[in-house]
Amino acid sequence: MATSRAAAGSLIVVGVLVGVLGLVLVVTGVTSDGPLPLPLAAGLVVIGAVIQGAALRVWSLAARGEGAAGSEPGAGEPGEGEPAVVETARGLSGVEAGNALLEPDLPEAAEPFADAGPLADAGLAEAAEPVEDPEPESGSGEGEPDVPHVVVDTAPRGVTSEIVATDAALAEIARQRAKPAETLTYFFVCCSNQSLIRSLYDLLRVAAPAHGGFAAMLAGDKPTIEAHRQEAGALGFNGRRHVIREVTEVGTVAEAMSAVQAAGYHDVFVAVAGMDQSGREQMEEMYRGLVRQAFRQGIMPFPMFETDDRRAAQFLVGACRKLAGDDLPGEQPGRHRA
Repeated sequence: MATSRAAAGSLIVVGVLVGVLGLVLVVTGVTSDGPLPLPLAAGLVVIGAVIQGAALRVWSLAARGEGAAGSEPGAGEPGEGEPAVVETARGLSGVEAGNALLEPDLPEAAEPFADAGPLADAGLAEAAEPVEDPEPESGSGEGEPDVPHVVVDTAPRGVTSEIVATDAALAEIARQRAKPAETLTYFFVCCSNQSLIRSLYDLLRVAAPAHGGFAAMLAGDKPTIEAHRQEAGALGFNGRRHVIREVTEVGTVAEAMSAVQAAGYHDVFVAVAGMDQSGREQMEEMYRGLVRQAFRQGIMPFPMFETDDRRAAQFLVGACRKLAGDDLPGEQPGRHRA
């Protein structure tokens, strides 16, 4: 581009000189009998003007080319869009890093549930109870077993009854298709928020029978649980305690009951399920999904216990009253504390 502008400048100079020469010859030819005829002198003037015009055109094109080259992104300083892309990438990585504190594979959206109130001194939220009647007829729940959704009972009474009937039918179909498992692993999810536990129970009542098991929703008060804890003595639990992805061993039933008491203020609500080994992964995914939703609402993570010891599971269930669901396999109906 610089070479073109230099050549154009030279042509302008040449054109000016030719034009001046032509003018001199014209003047000379008019005033005296010069050696050149007048038409030739006039032609030199025209040629000089043409040379100057062409040179100015080349100069203009060269200047435009340099301006366009200087404005391209990536030439010299970065374009206007580039920093915005970098900042956006940094913003996304920051969100992912924050979400990874709980779970690397977060769901994109989570449905809200009943407001659990402000955080209490112990770091947990007060129990919210949008479902007044603890019996199954008043509850409602929808959702796939692998992605828990909390559903508050706001539908008209007739619609709610249809939903409950549909869930019960699905649970019965799952129970008929799956043979009862000979060996079960028992899971207990404990929280002071009744609506959370009911939402999990609504999923388990369909998922557990598909894995040869059962599901129930329980509630216990601290004084009764404490009395059973003292009665348990050294009875073995031989299980584990989950808090999100952290897993610790639990040796005795008394130790497990102490942790259950700590999960609530006055009443503790428990979703219990028995499944064979094929349901373990699904159970853990449902638990972690529920914890993620609760954490977004200001509720601190709550524990899940598991044991293969049937006697330990029966002792823990016996310390609570049943709100809905099945009895433990082999247990007499109505054995739960009223």
